[in-house]
Amino acid sequence: MQEKNVGRNLLTIPDFRVCRNPTGYRLEVMAEQKPKRGRPPAKHSSPDYAQMSLYIHQTVRSLVRIELLKENGEFSGLVEDLLRDWLKQRGVRVPSARKAAPKG
Repeated sequence: MQEKNVGRNLLTIPDFRVCRNPTGYRLEVMAEQKPKRGRPPAKHSSPDYAQMSLYIHQTVRSLVRIELLKENGEFSGLVEDLLRDWLKQRGVRVPSARKAAPKG
């Protein structure tokens, strides 16, 4: 559904499709779609995040995972915090995150 300002009024234009039948054409208003249920948007669907792969020793990964489970943390948050701190130590000005990142 589209909304357009017409003067001081807001005009709502429903979505439609053109249907052809034996006598000609007709416009058919499409039903409004309900929002999808399911998991909320995650980092993989955010344009503010990029995927990164790295290799670490299995033992280190396991120990980090245990500690993160204790505090309900996540790998990507930990790595981003460590990288931000590293950049700051090197004198690089790091912009703060605009909003809390979605988990995922």
